[in-house]
Amino acid sequence: MSIYILGFIGLQTIALLWILFNSAFIKPFVISESSTPKPFVSVLIPMRNEERNIEELIHSLQTLSYSSFECILLDDQSSDQTRLLTERAIQNDPRFSLIEGQPLPEGWNGKVHGCHQLSQFAEGDLLLFIDADVRLAPDTIERTISTMAKHDAGMISGFPHYGDRSHLSQLLVTLQHFVVYAHLPTIIANKTKLPSFTAACGGFIAFTKEAYESIGGHASVHSSLLEDVHLARVTKKNGFKMLLVNISSHVTCYMYESIQEAIEGFTKNIFIGINKSKVIAFFLICWYTLMYIVPTPLFVYSIWSGNSMLSLPLLISIAQKVWVDYKNGTLLRYSLFMPLSALLFVFVLARSMYTSITGKAYTWKGRSYS
Repeated sequence: MSIYILGFIGLQTIALLWILFNSAFIKPFVISESSTPKPFVSVLIPMRNEERNIEELIHSLQTLSYSSFECILLDDQSSDQTRLLTERAIQNDPRFSLIEGQPLPEGWNGKVHGCHQLSQFAEGDLLLFIDADVRLAPDTIERTISTMAKHDAGMISGFPHYGDRSHLSQLLVTLQHFVVYAHLPTIIANKTKLPSFTAACGGFIAFTKEAYESIGGHASVHSSLLEDVHLARVTKKNGFKMLLVNISSHVTCYMYESIQEAIEGFTKNIFIGINKSKVIAFFLICWYTLMYIVPTPLFVYSIWSGNSMLSLPLLISIAQKVWVDYKNGTLLRYSLFMPLSALLFVFVLARSMYTSITGKAYTWKGRSYS
């Protein structure tokens, strides 16, 4: 039995070393330099039933230190008080404007259509698309401009720090960082224009206007439920550099308020994110079960048997999550629950695949998508 355990420990150690290596190629959010150009920036935010986020969102944007920006918000057919609360929050601030979203055309994803409409009103040379549940540190725009200029990028994106409003949802939400560090070869993603090797987060995407118009904007991915990744691929296909950046020090997202919301949200896009590949889904289910769920009963057995070697797979798997959480500002206590995070991941992936295979619709914010 010990030879199998040694092999298991070796596999866990290789996975840890890979994560450490991978983290070196996710670019930092660089400090703005005086020589960096100061373009006019359009901050663009689609909103649908976001009344719980409006006050904090607007306050965050009003504290931005960059002097040359506009903020355009779009109310996408909300059925709550989104519009009223937005008007009240922006009051007479000339930097802000609110537009009414048009009905969703057939074949379009709701958020994509909202971003497309926003882009038509934008006057900036740099377009920054964020979600309504995102909060920005005061110098975020300066760092965005500086990072794009330093790396000559047409598009940048990154996964934010996830604010802790629902402990259970954090177990699933913060796994987004882990999936990138564990599975995306970031040296290829950030140093080449190969479309297949990329990742992006729809909560924070910045484009130069030239790149955005050249790729056809959001209209080029109008039906996508995973528009962030598909935009990144289209950007690379059109010859522009797309960069994955660690923005967690300056961008915070309050993504879901409950575990139920998190499950519904990830069910919508996780199977699409692997191109609806049953082979990849089966591999990931087996991998996460073996690497991050199985070590728990081994650890329990190690206590009962007195064989401390059996505890190492769990400790090393937790160490992998500790490093990723440390790099992204996540509370390290969530690393201890990596087995539960993996179990949730397996459940959501299986649920997403089942929904797709059976031809059922994905539902989100009162809309259904096939």
